[in-house]
Amino acid sequence: MSAIFVLANKAWQKTVKFIKSIKTPAKFIIRYSGIEFIYRKFVPPRNSETLPTGFIWLFGLYIALFGIAFNRYESRTVKIDNLIDNITVQLLTERRFYALSRIRDIQWQPCPLKPIIFNPVSVFLSLFGEDRQYEEMADYLKNIVVDHRSNLNSVNLGYCDLRGALFQGGNFEKTILMYSKLDQAVFAGVNFKNAQFFNAKFNNAWFTECNFEGADLLSVNLEGTFFSKCNLEAAKGIELDQLVKCRSLYQCKLKPTWLEVLKRDYPKKLEWPDGYSTDEIAILKKRILPPYFEKIFREHSSD
Repeated sequence: MSAIFVLANKAWQKTVKFIKSIKTPAKFIIRYSGIEFIYRKFVPPRNSETLPTGFIWLFGLYIALFGIAFNRYESRTVKIDNLIDNITVQLLTERRFYALSRIRDIQWQPCPLKPIIFNPVSVFLSLFGEDRQYEEMADYLKNIVVDHRSNLNSVNLGYCDLRGALFQGGNFEKTILMYSKLDQAVFAGVNFKNAQFFNAKFNNAWFTECNFEGADLLSVNLEGTFFSKCNLEAAKGIELDQLVKCRSLYQCKLKPTWLEVLKRDYPKKLEWPDGYSTDEIAILKKRILPPYFEKIFREHSSD
């Protein structure tokens, strides 16, 4: 360590000599900008009895930055928590419909990254990085939607984040779900009649015995989506090139023209996927499934 200080000191002396030799304002800038002050924290003057305190100074500076970052994070989360408290209260009143419609906005309230004192990168990103979703409260709001799944008809949930949610039953009739994120979600026996899904993301979601009669599925991303015993025949806006991106259309009700093409060119899409069992829950992130879903897996694993 002492060798490093010696080398740093020599480098500093050479720098000072260079500045003096070219006779520019650089010496003034170095002295009065604080650069020299910081340097002397690590390398005191040679004839001085002052001990190096650079690392202590840096640690104190880091603690101060962490405090600023944490106060900034806490201030923003308290604001979001207050908005959620208002929604929770309104759900118990006649303003329930309005409260459910506000969930989509609060889920995407910008929030700094939570700083962790033993993770300097998190402190830096919290202070200078882009704000992001407050994930803890986004999940809490997602659970509110799940709890009210039987009374969501005509509610505006556009841009709502329902990724990974589990819906066993529910009424989404005429519900607006445009640009919503349903990735990795599971829906069983849900009524989506006349719902609007324009540009929603169904990536790796799972639907069983769901009714999509009159639902607008225009530009919906169906990459890896699993459909089982769903009514897709009367859905609007959906094209065959969207359906072929699905993982499965097992026993689904489809338009005769679609069914003819699928049987000819994509017969595997109409079958339960090979090897798809509770041991392979990659699309469900290995979550614990309710008994109803476990039963479905057991039934078809033996097909």
